[in-house]
Amino acid sequence: MDVLTTLRTGAKELGIELRDSEERAFSIYLDELKKWNEKINLTSLRSDKDIVIKHFLDSLTVARFLKDNKVSSLLDIGSGGGFPGVPIKIVMPELKVTLLEAIGKKVNFLKHIIRILGLNDITAIKGRD
Repeated sequence: MDVLTTLRTGAKELGIELRDSEERAFSIYLDELKKWNEKINLTSLRSDKDIVIKHFLDSLTVARFLKDNKVSSLLDIGSGGGFPGVPIKIVMPELKVTLLEAIGKKVNFLKHIIRILGLNDITAIKGRD
C-alpha cells in the first residue's frame, strides 16, 4: 500500500474524507519535512509510512473533536515539525492556528511549510511555553 493510500484510508477511519487538494498538501508536506530533516532534527522517523501514520494521522485524531465542538482556534505548543497543528490546519482551513516553537530553525521550517502550502490564518512564532 502506498503512503497516499495509507493516508486516505487512515483519515477515512477517523471520519475525515480528504480532498485531492488536501492529499497534495500532505504529499508536499512529507517531501519538505524529509528534505529539511536532513539539516535539522524535525523528526526521528525516516520512512514515509511511519511519518504518515505516526505524525499525520496521529495529529488528525483530534480533528473530529475540534469540528464537533466548533473550536475556532488552536495553540500548538512545542510544534517541532508542525505536529499536530499543520495537519489539522490542512483538513480544517477555517481554524485559526498558532504554532509555538522554541527553536528558531524549526520556526523557519514552519514558516516555510505554511508559505508553500498557501495556508492562511496560521502563524509560527518563536518562544517558550
